[in-house]
Amino acid sequence: MKKLTSITLLLVFLASFFVNGQSDQGQTATEIDTKINEVLDDKGMENAETQIQENIGKLPDESGYGLKIALEKIKLALTFKRERRAELELKLANKRLEEAKLMAEKNELKGLMRAREEHKKLVQKIKKDLKNSGEDEKDLEKQNEIEDNLNEQENKIDTIENSILIRAKGLNEDQKKELIELVNGFKSETSDVKIKINEDKEELITRLKAKGITEEQIKEKEERLGKNIERFANHQIQQSEKMLNLANELINKAQNEKNITIKQETLDLKKKAQEKLDEAKKTLTEKKYKESVLIARESKKLSALTIVSIRGNPEIALERAKNLEELSDLREQKLEDMKRLKEERDKLKEEYKEKIKDIKEDKLKNLANIEYTGVINKFSSTLELRLKSDNPRVRELEQEIINKLSDGKFAMSVGDYKKVIEVSDEIKKLIMELSEILNKEERK
Repeated sequence: MKKLTSITLLLVFLASFFVNGQSDQGQTATEIDTKINEVLDDKGMENAETQIQENIGKLPDESGYGLKIALEKIKLALTFKRERRAELELKLANKRLEEAKLMAEKNELKGLMRAREEHKKLVQKIKKDLKNSGEDEKDLEKQNEIEDNLNEQENKIDTIENSILIRAKGLNEDQKKELIELVNGFKSETSDVKIKINEDKEELITRLKAKGITEEQIKEKEERLGKNIERFANHQIQQSEKMLNLANELINKAQNEKNITIKQETLDLKKKAQEKLDEAKKTLTEKKYKESVLIARESKKLSALTIVSIRGNPEIALERAKNLEELSDLREQKLEDMKRLKEERDKLKEEYKEKIKDIKEDKLKNLANIEYTGVINKFSSTLELRLKSDNPRVRELEQEIINKLSDGKFAMSVGDYKKVIEVSDEIKKLIMELSEILNKEERK
């Protein structure tokens, strides 16, 4: 009996010791979790309006969400000015991302899918309504505001992905991958809009130069407008540093535990995160703010993946790191392509200017008439095939060509023959794309 009592007391003592030990460890883990959540829930650069959940309204997994979307569509339909409509569409796209973030936190795959579909529709409308036709400094200011908005959207998308990787519980690897694929969809759409914005901005700068505004004046204006992106870059670096520090804390904690060995792959992820953070800081000092934001995000993502790896998911962490590297290479390639295209465009414009100088006014008028009449005839020749087509892209190209023809007609009426020739060249490119689509459909 005494022996049984002794064993019982020993078991109680050991159980008590075990519970106390687990409690101490749990407290440390909870503290780190709290810090991680603070970084993941970062709202330091967002507008107050987007921070208030009540403004989001009904969520995709709630009844009444369809009615909310319908009312938003009515509001868009009643917004007739294209610029104002684009602003509203960007605001609504932000809402869809807020909804997606909440759905990801709740592991609501269907709700996230619905938010993604609605976001995709809005992005398609944004690309159409963001067409830049301005030619003064106020339009440059508007372009910068749109860029700031898109930076915030990209930040939210990264936050959604990090939340899924770190917070998602009760999901198997396939479910996590499905959620991440949805997030990749958000990324792709927002990236497409950014590319269009950059192209429009280049065209706007060309127009400003044509009006006599110098390169130095434009640069000075952009630097004044770029204060927000500078603050955003600083903020992104601070957040990346916080996430890296948390990854270091978890590594140190794990290494201090018995029988816990950190895999070399995990340490390599952390090292890459540090390298990216150092690179982001360097580009910040060089005032390359946009580049600094992108690199800081990569650092933050690598730190998040380090945490994912430490917490028992090294495979998915390494897979996402590989994807991140591929995306980084692709981004670099896109930047190089854009730079090359800009140089080619600038070269062609210079050649064109020289060519135009040698043409007398009457010859210029004749050339404008020939070019403009030619594109009208080419466009008319596609009428039969256009009527047969139900391709949405064909409709978009038709509208773009009609708008360009209207621009050409106005330029002709005011004697701006250089503009007529420029517009005609643009129409030719659109007709080439249109004809290619129609010919493919005809062959089928």
